[in-house]
Amino acid sequence: GELYLPLEGLIDVPAEKTRLGKLLAKADVEIQKVQQKLDNPAFCQKVPPAVLTEHQQRLVDWQSKRSQVQVSLEALDET
Repeated sequence: GELYLPLEGLIDVPAEKTRLGKLLAKADVEIQKVQQKLDNPAFCQKVPPAVLTEHQQRLVDWQSKRSQVQVSLEALDET
């Protein structure tokens, strides 16, 4: 289930938006870095399969984090 708590008066909304914006930017940078490596055929051919799998998982993890931060940011925009 989902639990909703009123955030009014509990958090500084502008500060939280700034913090989430920074997290979103960091996630975008990390996604771009991993994607560049995975898009490079030379990298994909040279690295061991375990390293390639690790980078693919990092991409999925960062995309998931970005999605979560985006949802949180949108929820704050609605308040």
